[in-house]
Amino acid sequence: MTEEILYKNRSSIACLSDALKLMNNNVMTIIRRCWPYMLATIILSAITTTVTLNTIINGAIIVNGICVGVLSIVTIIPLGMLIGRVISMLSECTFREATRRAIIVILILVAFGVIIGLAYEAVTYSLGVLAVKNMTILKHLNTIIIILIALLTIVSIAVAIPFVYFSMKYIHGKTTLKNIWKDYRIGMHYFFYILGTVALTAFISLIIGFVFNIPITILTRAAVASSASTLIGDISDLPGNFPVLVFAAALLASIAATLLLIWETLVARYIYGTTEKRLEG
Repeated sequence: MTEEILYKNRSSIACLSDALKLMNNNVMTIIRRCWPYMLATIILSAITTTVTLNTIINGAIIVNGICVGVLSIVTIIPLGMLIGRVISMLSECTFREATRRAIIVILILVAFGVIIGLAYEAVTYSLGVLAVKNMTILKHLNTIIIILIALLTIVSIAVAIPFVYFSMKYIHGKTTLKNIWKDYRIGMHYFFYILGTVALTAFISLIIGFVFNIPITILTRAAVASSASTLIGDISDLPGNFPVLVFAAALLASIAATLLLIWETLVARYIYGTTEKRLEG
């Protein structure tokens, strides 16, 4: 798998363009060498989505919740292997080492996500308690929650952005966890460049993801409507093969998401390469 020079000063658009060009020029190589990890990621993601939607239909929240949690944890392995394979194909880092480092990065992001989720819950719960004692807060509770959650989201994104540089440098085997704060500060120095590139990448990914998620969105609405009707005594009008339709739609969305992940990984590489080049002056 060949590419242009990694350590090159690229604009945000050039990072996206070069990543897409690299992916297109090596698509068969990527599929041939990554297909086991791609397939495992796609299938596990599709099953997770199917089980999640099944919760709406049968209401088995605890059982399905445990299944989704287990599936999500298991998916980390092929996901890390996929990222590790892509990086090892383009660097001196071995597949085993790149995979180990990719899984560590994913686990750090998961931990960060859990912390943010707990923060959201803490904000919502605290405001609920205060609203009971203060009518002014109760009157404007929804507005206050929206504002605080928006601020928390902005802060979360701001904290996560510099991590893009460290994560790619780490997976490439060019740094260690001991240097995370040093590399994080470098990422902070190039914050707006990384933010602009990530935002543009996310925007394009969201548009493509939206299109490929239309079938699963339609099926989700149908499941919600059916679940609501059963609560008032009606019989579910969902077809017997509904779970199969859900899995097929989830499979389509997962294929798109996996291909986007590879492209996003390549974009992140070029962000790292550009940052290194700019550090050289």
